[in-house]
Amino acid sequence: MLKDLFALQCVELAERAVHDERAESAELQQLRQIKAALDGLKENLYHTEQEMSALSEQLADFPRQIKELEARLIKENQAIYDGSVVNLRELSAREAQAAALSEKLKELQNLQALYQGEQQQKDADCQKIKKSMAADYQRFIELKSVYQELERDWRRRLGELGRQRKKMAAAIEPQELQWYESVKCRCNGAPLAMLNEEHVCCGCHTIVPPITFKRTKLGQRTYCEKCGRTLFVEEEIIEIEADAEQPEKKRAN
Repeated sequence: MLKDLFALQCVELAERAVHDERAESAELQQLRQIKAALDGLKENLYHTEQEMSALSEQLADFPRQIKELEARLIKENQAIYDGSVVNLRELSAREAQAAALSEKLKELQNLQALYQGEQQQKDADCQKIKKSMAADYQRFIELKSVYQELERDWRRRLGELGRQRKKMAAAIEPQELQWYESVKCRCNGAPLAMLNEEHVCCGCHTIVPPITFKRTKLGQRTYCEKCGRTLFVEEEIIEIEADAEQPEKKRAN
């Protein structure tokens, strides 16, 4: 019965190997990396577009402000040169006001040019981000197609192993199956190990003492002293051992 349980264990380990292969596949890791990169680019694009929107709102008001300043400057200059200024004090005040308006107008025009430059840079950044997103998305689609093909293969293999496992479990005595399930958490889901003809435990690859091999061969429940797995011996090995003992017995007689 241990042999049947060991075969069941092998199938379960094969299932776990498929699950691990799926979870650790390079394709899945790359898909996650590309997805994270796309999410980062999307966030960056959102913030850049928000900044562009704020710049657009600010730039939209510049023409009005510039027009108002130009009108005031024209008015001040007209007052200076049309002869309406009656004394030097008023002339000095008008000239100072005109100079201040001219300076403010220059600052506003420079600020407008600066904002326009920032807007152009933000627009270029947006185009660059969109280009990167398009390239990453194309890579994502191509890799996803490869991953989906692998996923179909994993599901097929898991389906076959699952059916095999259920069939094997149905042929095992309930009490033996219950014992197996109770100790399966030991040794990382592999509580059983077979001894080969060289008395080596297949679980940890160490040689067990001769007495342990002899008791295992006789059908007694034994355990590997190193890994703690329950041991069993294949019938073929038992027959080989028995055949090897026959000449010794004949010579002794």
